[in-house]
Amino acid sequence: MPYLVGVDETHALVEVMHTGAITTSTRVCAMKDGAALPTRRQSRRVLVDLRAATQAADSPVKAGSGARRVAYRPQVRQNPLACRILPGQPLDLLGRHPRSAGMPRSGNSTGARTTCNGCWASRCRSARSRRLPTATAIHRINLVPYILQLDPSLGLLDLRYHGVVSIAQRLQAADEALPLLRESGIRRILIDLMQATAAPDAIDDFRAFAARITHEPLFLQSRTAFVAPPINYTNHLIEVLVDAHHYPFSRFTSRDEAIAWLVGDEPPNGLPD
Repeated sequence: MPYLVGVDETHALVEVMHTGAITTSTRVCAMKDGAALPTRRQSRRVLVDLRAATQAADSPVKAGSGARRVAYRPQVRQNPLACRILPGQPLDLLGRHPRSAGMPRSGNSTGARTTCNGCWASRCRSARSRRLPTATAIHRINLVPYILQLDPSLGLLDLRYHGVVSIAQRLQAADEALPLLRESGIRRILIDLMQATAAPDAIDDFRAFAARITHEPLFLQSRTAFVAPPINYTNHLIEVLVDAHHYPFSRFTSRDEAIAWLVGDEPPNGLPD
């Protein structure tokens, strides 16, 4: 299933994270699953995360009918909705959202354009010829270069980096991970660096990062799996520094292998002797 659905009780919202190639049917199923989740505050605010998603082929008819099925559900029309996308992601990925059935952008979004069955072209005659009702706001947000998500089904914290990543941003991700670990009780961390490249940082920055995570009890109590290319000098330097403090980690080149280790009972490998 190429999506995760959960409840963020702290912010009283339902969060849907899509991964991989998604179709309109995927979006419809995810929205239905999200609408079925109760929250303590009975809030129906929805955050849809598309940063790890790509667009699968859909016919315009199927895309339009699927969007309308969700757009006219009361839970969707009566409550705020926000989408998170990466800078540079194609805007028609948002067009495959239910808003394409009749939900124009808010003033906070980039490029105010009405839509017609997922068409983001400002010159679309059909879109210009009709006035669409205001219902749901979708915001384009400039975001940090990582996705941090609890996966309750596997009992792990999934941290995926993408693009150019600095040590300061890795420190920020570590700080954001702590309350998630503390509140959930999860002690398995999956750190995926396959889509990331390192920003230029000084050696002192690496030392400070290593000192920060190796002196945090929650991290030391957790099993950490790094997923990185065979040659990744930046993360290897971090591994060397944290291994000196007996930080419990293993390194993999495959997410599947990393997850299998995390949910298993094999001891951490650390650095080879």
